[in-house]
Amino acid sequence: MAKNPTLNFADQIGKWVKDVEGAFMAIARESTQEVIDKAQTTRAKGGNMPVLTGFLWNSGRTNIGSPPMGPGRGDPKGTYVFNPQTVEADIARWQRGQTMYFGWTAAYAWDQEAKNGFVAMAAQDWSNIVKRNEAKVKKRLGL
Repeated sequence: MAKNPTLNFADQIGKWVKDVEGAFMAIARESTQEVIDKAQTTRAKGGNMPVLTGFLWNSGRTNIGSPPMGPGRGDPKGTYVFNPQTVEADIARWQRGQTMYFGWTAAYAWDQEAKNGFVAMAAQDWSNIVKRNEAKVKKRLGL
C-alpha cells in the first residue's frame, strides 16, 4: 500500500535538504508538478483523465492559500484546452510555508474521479515521485 500523501513532506525527504538553501522547495515544486501532470494525463495519452469536451481537464487549477475557484459548468458545445503555464507560474511563485492547492472546478469532477481514478492514480505514486526528484536535485547540486 502506498504511503499516505498527506504525511509531512519534510519527513519524506533526506535531512540534507534542511542544510541546502532552496532544495526543499525545488523538490516540492518538481514533485507537485509531476503529480499534477500525471493526474492531468488524458486517456488518449495513457492516463486516467477522461476527455469528452475537455471542460473537466481544463478546469484544473492551482491556487496558493485556498482551494481554486472557477466555473463549475462548461458549454457542452465548447472546446476547452488546459493551460499548463498558469499552473507552472503558480508553482514557481509558491513559497515554503504556503499551502499549494490543485483541483478541478468542474461540478462533476468527483463523480469522474470515482469512475476513472485520475487523482488516485497520480497520488499513489507520490513517494516514488518525491524520491526521484530528491535524487535529481541532489545530482543537479553535485551532492
